[in-house]
Amino acid sequence: MAIYYLNEGSFELGDDGVVDVTVHTLDVEAFGTNLRLMVERAPFPGGSLAAFSERGVALLGERLRGYALLGTRESEGATEFCARYLGDDGGASYLRYAHVATSGGVLSFSVTAPIAKRDAGDAFMDEVLASLRFRDGD
Repeated sequence: MAIYYLNEGSFELGDDGVVDVTVHTLDVEAFGTNLRLMVERAPFPGGSLAAFSERGVALLGERLRGYALLGTRESEGATEFCARYLGDDGGASYLRYAHVATSGGVLSFSVTAPIAKRDAGDAFMDEVLASLRFRDGD
């Protein structure tokens, strides 16, 4: 039996056929603006973390209206990219993504902000990544 933990407690799951693709969405007021932080868990399909991130960039390019990749970078154990896109209201939004390898798969962190508050989105993501600590040896 696998034990699944969440903030409020834990529960048991059978070992067969369970793939954890948890998504957490948090709306945060920080650095003088409203930001949205999403944390997504996915299995690592093999290959490199950079290739995993490139697939994510391509998928977002297909899904988001007015999408434009602004930059990419790699660091030890993580790949990052940032982009702009048009939100549902037609206004420009900023997106910064970080894919982090873990022993169990990949954690993807994304922050969205109005494009005019790009610096706030970057500062918040920097804080999130700097404070990231893993349990169980990840």
